[in-house]
Amino acid sequence: MIILLRYCIITKDDIKALEIKEALMKRITLEYDEKNPDYIITIGGDGTILGAIQKYIYKNPKIIIFGLHLGHLGFFTNYMIEEADDLVSNINNQNFRIEHAPLLSFYIDDKFCGYALNEVSILCPTRTLKLDVYIDEEKLETYRGTGLCISTSYGSTAYNKSLHGSVIDTSLNVLQLTEIAGINSNAYRTLTSSLLLAADKTICLKTVEEGKITITYDNKVIEENEFATFACRLENHFINFAYNKHQSFLKRITRTFIDEKK
Repeated sequence: MIILLRYCIITKDDIKALEIKEALMKRITLEYDEKNPDYIITIGGDGTILGAIQKYIYKNPKIIIFGLHLGHLGFFTNYMIEEADDLVSNINNQNFRIEHAPLLSFYIDDKFCGYALNEVSILCPTRTLKLDVYIDEEKLETYRGTGLCISTSYGSTAYNKSLHGSVIDTSLNVLQLTEIAGINSNAYRTLTSSLLLAADKTICLKTVEEGKITITYDNKVIEENEFATFACRLENHFINFAYNKHQSFLKRITRTFIDEKK
């Protein structure tokens, strides 16, 4: 039985990216299909990849992403622009390796709401957010502040890093809970440090005072007027990244955050 594989290309809004897309399409021998692709080539940075995931993960959970770096941040992109020939060869010859990145699932009042590769954050910038924080069924604290960020090890280098959370080796499948402008005083106490949790844990947030909140997940936003519970966990769902040459976690870190561009 012959399986016909399909692919599509997602680019950032950039003339150079569109030119590269046109050149790749002339060389890749698979069928082009933007509705139901098996492979996605993203041309851009991490934002382009996150957009592609949110667009296609619900259609095909086994989809494979080939990230061609042409952006500012490229932590997830496994192909540099000078490796475009390798990318074409890998796809045409089905010769590549796969890296599985875990996805967060999150629920509002027990209703599934979406997946996130980097993080899910719950925020209220206009008033003090008050939430009881539970790990599985055990209460950790009553949190007061602007919000909380729940990230994967892959997402530890994204918003979580800006919040001074820990940067985590992606070989470790863990959850991280990090405060966003928590309030600590004589009256209120929270952990303040980011908290690392085993992958089988569920983080549950219960409303202390009702009010409008904002939930962000990767590059998406949900507004909720009221809710009782918010739950987030890893549920054995993954996004698949293709690569030709293995690049260590430390190499990615130095490439993305430390090496100065000449």
